[in-house]
Amino acid sequence: MSERQLRRRFLVAVGLSPKAYARVVRLHRAMALARSSSVPDWASCVRFFQAAAG
Repeated sequence: MSERQLRRRFLVAVGLSPKAYARVVRLHRAMALARSSSVPDWASCVRFFQAAAG
C-alpha cells in the first residue's frame, strides 16, 4: 500500500488527515496534563493551546 493510499484510507476511516489527528491527540494529552498537574508551565501551555486552536 502506498503512502498516498494509506493517507486516503485514514482520512475516510477517521475523518481527519493523519497530521490533523496527531494535533488533536497532542491537544487532548496536553489538556489532561494541565488538569492533572498542580503547577504546570502555563506560558508553554498557553502558546501550545493558541497554536492548536488556530
